[in-house]
Amino acid sequence: MIKVLVVDDCRTARLAVRAALESDPELLVVAEASTGDETMAAIERYDPDLVTMDVHLGEESGFDVTCAVMARHPRPILMVTAADTSEPELIYRAMANGALEVVSKPSASDGERLAGQRRQLARLVRTLGAVPILHRSRHRSMISPTARPRPKTPRTARAMTRPVVSSTSHRTGVILIGASTGGPPVVISILEGAAPPRMAPIVVVQHISEGFAAGFARWLAQVTPYNSVLVDKPTALVPGVIHVAPDDANIAFTSRGQLAPFAPDNSSRVQPSVDALFQSAARVFGHDVLAVLLTGMGRDGAAGLRSLYECGAITIAQAPETCAVDSMPRAAIEFGAARLVLRPDEISALLRQMFASSKTLASDGAYSSQKPVS
Repeated sequence: MIKVLVVDDCRTARLAVRAALESDPELLVVAEASTGDETMAAIERYDPDLVTMDVHLGEESGFDVTCAVMARHPRPILMVTAADTSEPELIYRAMANGALEVVSKPSASDGERLAGQRRQLARLVRTLGAVPILHRSRHRSMISPTARPRPKTPRTARAMTRPVVSSTSHRTGVILIGASTGGPPVVISILEGAAPPRMAPIVVVQHISEGFAAGFARWLAQVTPYNSVLVDKPTALVPGVIHVAPDDANIAFTSRGQLAPFAPDNSSRVQPSVDALFQSAARVFGHDVLAVLLTGMGRDGAAGLRSLYECGAITIAQAPETCAVDSMPRAAIEFGAARLVLRPDEISALLRQMFASSKTLASDGAYSSQKPVS
């Protein structure tokens, strides 16, 4: 049984969230709160496994309360809001302050759609309620990892970090990033910290709630030095542009110069699938790839990263101690798929080192010069 604290300043909204959650026999709402002080008191009294948090709590900010909870009583927090969840700034602020996901409040007037919203909310709470929180997150430490103290890492966890490829001689045709829970701020920090004058095409698969992918793509364009495009149709690869997977399909390379979305088969447990992207890159690009697997739940990406490893590509797993949830990179490490195990700031530094010499395949005519509209 997963114990939940529901935080919202509106009693009607609290009742709606409670009704959605208690329709699932695995969920139990142990308390409600409407202010930051009530939230802290309820956490101390009931020790919930997860907190649902509204964005606005009267004169208080749900973002600030989330940050306070993560500093004093860290646990999974799901932002549940009536605000426009397609706004990139909303996702940015929520995750930068420690929330794992953002979802809309159940509010549809149509009965079938309302039932779908309730199921989505219950499913997210059931999934996130089991997440062990490994990293206390605040805005600056999430977005600017180079500004925080360098974490001490056990010798055994760093044994794989000695480079086994020469970053100054390796030709990189494409950069791949796969992430899930806790991923967006880390993706930002890596790309913000890399910022080389030239860059191969960047492709990002981020597990994200339905309807959020377009906003995530806009957010990346706003807070990194790169343009971005959502791959919701066959899309030409452009050097120095971030190509973002949609939230309702997998994406794969159809050639060295093009990505396309496709409906997943029964073997794909999640969509968009990191494995699907990585495995298609192994077939199309071979060793001319730099692939990074970041924070997240589950094992998605481990098999695909192994396929790239076997092709001779540069394969990187985020250091588990720096993850919000370490399941995905840890699975890749245990599977022998990661040549390097690096912190986000180290990944940025590697990208700067590699692309300072401009050894990319962007100049061999494989890519379109089209400039996408973010």
